[in-house]
Amino acid sequence: MTGASRRRVATMNVSTTDPGWLMIPDDLDAAERAAWPGQVAARMLEAWSGTDTTASAEALEHMLRASLEVRGADDFVFEVWPFAAAIRSRVRVSRVEIGEIPAWEELGYTVMPYESLAMGDGYIATGSSAAALGDDATTMFRSAVVFADAEMAIVVFVEPTPEALYLSTLVGLQGVVDSIEIDFSDGSRFRATPPARFVTDRDAEWPDGAEGAA
Repeated sequence: MTGASRRRVATMNVSTTDPGWLMIPDDLDAAERAAWPGQVAARMLEAWSGTDTTASAEALEHMLRASLEVRGADDFVFEVWPFAAAIRSRVRVSRVEIGEIPAWEELGYTVMPYESLAMGDGYIATGSSAAALGDDATTMFRSAVVFADAEMAIVVFVEPTPEALYLSTLVGLQGVVDSIEIDFSDGSRFRATPPARFVTDRDAEWPDGAEGAA
């Protein structure tokens, strides 16, 4: 994200609350980048000791090396490894301009309210599509959790993922979203404007039962 919104942000913090969430770094030098996949793979296999995992260090290192290569310029990128296996989902956290937010329903997404302890009221847009997974057909699920004020938006995007892995990712997603704090250089903190589509009266109350929907 470029422009005034990025310049006025002083700090942006996020943390995870559930096991299996791995932050993909973007600040490694060449030596650290070369060593990181092997170091993380070793820690993962140690954590999985005593399970019936068939994951090898070689396979994990290959996946983690690819994770660094595709990280991109997002503010934060996490991978979620909920099972003792060489399979993971990817979650991206980004600041974007308001004009970059698509019309989700027109893209086939379902939109529901979603709340954050730190950022306030937002929404989650969820979509699915058919895909081939090896020789089998499957359904891939994806979602974007969005919090916006008049100028900028925070988007937490779960990349297309098979259902079991997607549902496991959602378990820890709320904790990550709750943890996001953005402080501006003037001392204020980012707080989302409640989405108009879910506001039911002039006091900005949400529909009954909408709290925490995901």
